[in-house]
Amino acid sequence: MLLMNFRSFICCALLLCVQFNFLQAQERVTLAQALDQKLVRIAIQATGGYQGEALRLLVENLSPNVLSLEIPAGQIFSSEDSAVQDLMVTQEAMMALRPRERKSRSLWTMCTQSFNMSPKQGERFSLGDMASGGLLALAQKISTKGYQNSTAQSAVWSLANQESVRSIYGNDTSMVRDIAITVSEATGVPMSDFVFVPRTHYITSIRTSLEGLIKEKLVGARLDLFNASGERIRTYFENRNLEAGFRQFKVGASHTLGDSAELRLRLRVGDEVVMERVISAGDSVTPLMHLYQKVAINYEVEEDMLTTVGVYDEAEQLHFLINDKHAVKRGYNRGIFIAGCHVPLAGTYYIKVKHNAETIASQVLDPKAPAPQLFAKITLRGEFGFEISEELNNAKVAIYTETGELRRLIYEIHHLNAGKKRISYHFQHFDGPEQSFYIRLLREDGSIAAEKKISP
Repeated sequence: MLLMNFRSFICCALLLCVQFNFLQAQERVTLAQALDQKLVRIAIQATGGYQGEALRLLVENLSPNVLSLEIPAGQIFSSEDSAVQDLMVTQEAMMALRPRERKSRSLWTMCTQSFNMSPKQGERFSLGDMASGGLLALAQKISTKGYQNSTAQSAVWSLANQESVRSIYGNDTSMVRDIAITVSEATGVPMSDFVFVPRTHYITSIRTSLEGLIKEKLVGARLDLFNASGERIRTYFENRNLEAGFRQFKVGASHTLGDSAELRLRLRVGDEVVMERVISAGDSVTPLMHLYQKVAINYEVEEDMLTTVGVYDEAEQLHFLINDKHAVKRGYNRGIFIAGCHVPLAGTYYIKVKHNAETIASQVLDPKAPAPQLFAKITLRGEFGFEISEELNNAKVAIYTETGELRRLIYEIHHLNAGKKRISYHFQHFDGPEQSFYIRLLREDGSIAAEKKISP
């Protein structure tokens, strides 16, 4: 029995030594340091909402050591979508990972950009900078005191976005006063400007958008949010120049006016309202179709010119300008254009080449179409020999595809006598080496008087 107890003691001692060495091998680093040293790989997704446990962090330990990761209060995570708010950690977190271990955990965060949309589930984030100054002090106070509520969120917006301190209030006036001290010290706003009367605090957070066609360039445009009384409560941008075409502005409308409040988004130049949308708590971002297509258009012009190229709808409304000074040489041209833009879901869209508002070439855009097969320019030269038994007036010689599409007018002949004739032709195309054409002599009524098949 004594021998067995001694062996148990030795085993326990060895186990404690192993555990001690295991603990000694731990490496304590911040998440930012671990990433910088390439010790970990991370993936970050929103769980939805502007505050609370709104981020899910997945970490994989790439090192041979045990890692003790610190995610400090004040660490900012940047949204991959510039229209979605960044999130700041408001509750310090720790993660211990064995070598090669993968682990996930939720992080307590608050939004830092009141003018953007609150994140929705699945939206991706990356590690950003640490907060500094008063914002960092506020994040640390929220973490230490456990102020994970809408009042603290409004304080974060107040510091990060210079929002009014009048939006910082709550039923717990001691908490409000504690938060107000930090905000006041950071901003210089006197404590008398804060609201310390007990009042329930609730934030309505809306994801919304304003979209429409801008018919001509706007100079000095601004986008504002107004309440039902016509009072401006937020400015998203001002003094911005906007090109003609379809535009969508995705914004956040977080406020403390209650879910029943009716607000208006207005895009204006001076006092003129260019676009307007009434928004409410149940609003959302209008879905659009993303066009991204490479298009090759073949066309012919009679002289050198400057053209405009854009994406148009069936009503000839410009949605996206591709090039407003596209140089075109006299003769046969091939334009290769990329249509990369968002457009309304309904409707058919075209890439059009225009000169002085006249359409020179047009091709429908099909989002499901494969990339065009591009061939080198091919030149066809030869002689078109034929015999006619009649005199022709106002005849034409033209090139057609095998499907009957007119590709090029070669000659217009006022009068052509009967007999044997020989006409030289010169034709260029981008249709590939397998494409055949027909050169045709046409009567005034369009009927074929003679033709010849030509191919490379």
